[in-house]
Amino acid sequence: MSIFYFGAILVLVLELISYVHGHNSSSCYHPEKVPAQAQKNDTPMIVSAYYPGYNSKFLPVEKIPWKMYNHLQYFVAVPDSKPEEDLIIETEENMIQVIKAAKQNKVSISLSVGGWTGSRTFSFLVGDSKNRTSFVETIARAVHKYGLDGIDLGKFTNLFFFLLQLPIIILLLLFQLIPIEEQKRMKSRQRINFYFLLILFCEEACGILIRAFIYPTTDWEYPNEQGLGCNALNANDTKNFLAFLKLLRKKLGTSHRLSAAVSMKGFMSPDGQNYLSDVSEFAKVLNFFTIMAYDVYGSSFSKLAGPNSPLYSTCSEPTKKYSVAQTIKQWTSTGIPSRQLLLGIPSYGYAYTLLSSKITPSHLSGQPGVTSLLFQPHADTVPESGKTAGQAGGTDACGNPNVAGGQWLFKELSETGKLSNDQQKGLNGYRRIYDNCTHTPFLFNPSTKNLISYDDSFSLKEKASYALEHGLGGVEMFDATGDTLDSQLLRSVRRVLFPGEKNALHGIRATST
Repeated sequence: MSIFYFGAILVLVLELISYVHGHNSSSCYHPEKVPAQAQKNDTPMIVSAYYPGYNSKFLPVEKIPWKMYNHLQYFVAVPDSKPEEDLIIETEENMIQVIKAAKQNKVSISLSVGGWTGSRTFSFLVGDSKNRTSFVETIARAVHKYGLDGIDLGKFTNLFFFLLQLPIIILLLLFQLIPIEEQKRMKSRQRINFYFLLILFCEEACGILIRAFIYPTTDWEYPNEQGLGCNALNANDTKNFLAFLKLLRKKLGTSHRLSAAVSMKGFMSPDGQNYLSDVSEFAKVLNFFTIMAYDVYGSSFSKLAGPNSPLYSTCSEPTKKYSVAQTIKQWTSTGIPSRQLLLGIPSYGYAYTLLSSKITPSHLSGQPGVTSLLFQPHADTVPESGKTAGQAGGTDACGNPNVAGGQWLFKELSETGKLSNDQQKGLNGYRRIYDNCTHTPFLFNPSTKNLISYDDSFSLKEKASYALEHGLGGVEMFDATGDTLDSQLLRSVRRVLFPGEKNALHGIRATST
């Protein structure tokens, strides 16, 4: 028997072990998980979204448009107050279903840890070396648990490669059984053997590279800044956060996708007043930074009715000069490569009740002739909201009274008869107006004085274009439940990022009706 015979048997044994191990492992490779500093500019753009388990009834697993994504964030796992305790995932069963579906559709998936109500104890969890070590072990345990939890994360890809290799292995073994007399006539026999084995080992290597992982995403809102209202704060939060991420990266290795959701302003310095001018060390441990470029204006926290996610802040109040353009400039100026930035885009908007039934152009820009139809005074009372909006009554996680959120999912605007299905005009007393200063649309009903500021296919197309032009790594929507069943928002984004796609929406005109 030749060495090639034993080589074929070795590959077969390795593949059988790999297949069995696939039921108990979660290893996978995707281009976006290459260590950030080694990424190339030709890496495919990321199109991702947060999938909120608590709102899964508005987008069941079987309705998720997997073809629209190459990544998905499962939202959310909440840390316990003790770093060694398991993450709290109230929708665990749903999460397992989503992970399984993601793997079947070859979409990588992350587990988002923290969030608005889940960031209260982050400062404590990463506050010292002992806690950081325990918390890292907790997250690593979750990663491995949900790779093992009976959902066969590796089964599809391992079985595929096993079946692909099996005919070649059989041919190679049969080839060894050819009589010696015949073998002597085959001058290229050894070369054929070599090619067979080369193909097998290449396939095995590729199989190793595409086994499935679930990846953690940190969603601390916000280090050394108040978010919900009762978050623990420490002057060294940002420094401790970096130390924690370095430890987590060391634990998980470079094959895991590790990212963080970040504010539009940056990371807070120890003085609690200014933002750090250099955060380049974070780029060495994180693959991506998702900039939450939304909630600039909202019903319950803004004195003026403004845009949820303005492309530009030219017409904004002097104290709210936050926009997509501003935040990209901010983050790239602090040492983060643009390719590691994902632009967070909203699939929802906010409703207001104006004080007047007439809209008067606002002039906050300070520039002659530059006005906006937004930034209108509004009443304290929040009008009717969508089904997923926070409602008044009860108390929040801090024990404070809940206030009405005023949010509307984009798809609810057409489902409730406020916006036409083609997004071109308002219905039932509403007018659709596109504000050319902020590059965002809004609906206004003069009789009820209700104004709803939101993003549509056209405004998100402009944001995607801006992200592409400035070299960002992609976009991430909050959240997946807000888009229509035919993915109008995501199609408009994909048309920009992947212009050759046939299924992309062919744009929405910027009209005012």
